[in-house]
Amino acid sequence: STLKADIQYFVTMLAVVALCQAAVVFLVGILRGLSPLDVFVNGFVTIMIGNVPQGLPTTLTACLTIVAERMGERNVFVKKLDVIETLGSCTLICTDKTGTLTKNLMTVAHTWWHGCKLSGDDFFEWCKTEHNQAGPTYLSHLLTLMSAGALNSRVLLEQKTADSEPTPSGDASELGLYRFFSQTVTYRLNQDIETYRRNNAKLFEIPFNSEVKWQLSIHRMLD
Repeated sequence: STLKADIQYFVTMLAVVALCQAAVVFLVGILRGLSPLDVFVNGFVTIMIGNVPQGLPTTLTACLTIVAERMGERNVFVKKLDVIETLGSCTLICTDKTGTLTKNLMTVAHTWWHGCKLSGDDFFEWCKTEHNQAGPTYLSHLLTLMSAGALNSRVLLEQKTADSEPTPSGDASELGLYRFFSQTVTYRLNQDIETYRRNNAKLFEIPFNSEVKWQLSIHRMLD
């Protein structure tokens, strides 16, 4: 880390300075006719020991502990003290790792279909309109979008314990689409999404692949 590199540089420079001081004292003692052994013990060794930063580890640990406590008050979990300095020196964090800095919860914000862009709330309001208030073309595109979003999914219901309710489980992106189109199916067809998926059984699928960037499923649609 940056802190370790700075400490290593500081200790190296301190050792060089101490060695130079000890060498000068030793040389002066020899030139003055003193005993080499006395000069080495009382001069060289003493100066080298005196320059050892004995309080440095304790001071650094105390400072980092204080900073860790302050960060803990803001719900920041610190596993290693030496990363605090690196985190504190950051001015910008760029990440796309959902679940690390976020709640791993994705939501549909807008829909784009048939040349029309709507926010999620506006889309739900449009789904609530009666059949005679929406043209047949728009209604057809709406049902196509709803079918693709609700059926072309690998989300499964899982029951973690015997007493718990089944909850959707799957990829974060697909869970966001699942929740969104679950409301759409309820508004438009007056049924829950799982009933809709059972009525339109999946016959074949090709899972999403990061190389081709698409996913396919074939269903037996209920008329």
